Amino acid sequence: MPSRKALGTALVGAGTLAAALLVGTQPASATSPFCTVNNGVQFCQMPDLSGDSLSQARSELSSVGFQVGRVSFFVDNICNNINTVASQNPRETVSAPNLILFPQGTSVDLRIGTRPNHPCP
Repeated sequence: MPSRKALGTALVGAGTLAAALLVGTQPASATSPFCTVNNGVQFCQMPDLSGDSLSQARSELSSVGFQVGRVSFFVDNICNNINTVASQNPRETVSAPNLILFPQGTSVDLRIGTRPNHPCP
C-alpha cells in the first residue's frame, strides 16, 4: 500500500464542501471507498452511487459518514435510470487517479430518474 502524505487541505464553507483533501496516489486495486482519520475527523473517498436506488445510496453514504443532500427528480426519457441515481455531486472519487477524500458529514446531492409518460424504448 503506498504511503499517504497530505497534499492539500479540506475547506468547508456554509455547510457545503468547497474543496477536498488530496492524499497521495490511488491504490491499484481500490474498488470500495478508502477512509482515514486526521485530527479526529474521518475522511473518505466518495462512493459511486450511479444505478443505486435512493435507499441504497442513503445506506452507502451513511456507511462512510456522508449524508444525502438535495434530491432532485427528472423525467428519464431514455429510461436508463428509472428510480435510480443518474448523477451525484460531489462525483465519485473511488476510480480517480489521485486519492480525493471528503470529510465526514459531507452532503451529497442526487439526481434520480423517473418514468416518462411514453413507453420506454
